[in-house]
Amino acid sequence: MSWVKTGQILQPRPEIGWMSSGAGNCWAELLPDGRLRVLVSGRATENRSRIGEVFFDANTFEVLEIAHNPLITLGERGVFDFNGTSYPWVVRENDIEYLYYTGWTIGAHTPFINDPGLAIRTAGQPAFQKVSRAGIFPRTDEEPFGTGSMCVLKEADGWKMYYTTFTHWGKDENDHPHYYHIRYASSNDGLNWDRTGKVCIDYDTGSGEYVTARPCVLLYKGLYLMWYSYRGDYYRIGFAASTDGINWNRHTHALGLDVSPAGWDSEMVSYGFVYPRDAQLYMLYSGNGFGRSGLGAAVMKTEDLDSELTALGYHLTA
Repeated sequence: MSWVKTGQILQPRPEIGWMSSGAGNCWAELLPDGRLRVLVSGRATENRSRIGEVFFDANTFEVLEIAHNPLITLGERGVFDFNGTSYPWVVRENDIEYLYYTGWTIGAHTPFINDPGLAIRTAGQPAFQKVSRAGIFPRTDEEPFGTGSMCVLKEADGWKMYYTTFTHWGKDENDHPHYYHIRYASSNDGLNWDRTGKVCIDYDTGSGEYVTARPCVLLYKGLYLMWYSYRGDYYRIGFAASTDGINWNRHTHALGLDVSPAGWDSEMVSYGFVYPRDAQLYMLYSGNGFGRSGLGAAVMKTEDLDSELTALGYHLTA
């Protein structure tokens, strides 16, 4: 027994501008007062994504508050985040919040272009400030097409990033529209990154995949655990594990998440964010339509996780 779905917890709200037509990928943290703070990528009626805050009761997932304004503004015309911001990931270091996100622009020869951005907020400041009007990853010969969603960990010996990067675009209308997978980068300060080209999770063309994306990595009992989205016809959520956080073993279906027989998440599940609480793991995820149907939650007992990992041949530390 692995994930048990608890149901849909958030739908788009027409009265909230930044999430009037979609409530998709997210990042979350437990607060000391019993609330769950969730940064949600919403979609407005003009089809531009923005990142806002939603506060839930951590026990029941009751929506307690939705911020009326997004956390960061869209960029000016011509910059990398003019048409949207999404895929939030926050790292706290002392009294500073680092908000990593994906910027969107509409392409001429491709439907869209993605680049990663960073905004920072120090305790006491009312708003996040972008570190640059440009994305934080310059285009390179190795990565010329752009970079999407990311997960960032701050550890004692440095920073780790797992990020989505495009390998190529489809050749014509008979091909898949785009191809991207998950790579690894490291940093000493969270600002300047060494992109080694190391591929963590590739798409499996033999299974009809052309995308692996939106990694979420958790350090658990001496192992690095990753939940990621993979796509053929529709998104599903897969699982991988690593002993060093760099070299990964993919176990697609072992601890992943599949669709429901009917309802809001019956076509696709994607963009899983996993966090521990007490003796359980919780996953927040998007349903049909890349978030147009909202967010749901699932739960797994850590004893079930331990059993699954042991069965896969991993050694767990206390």
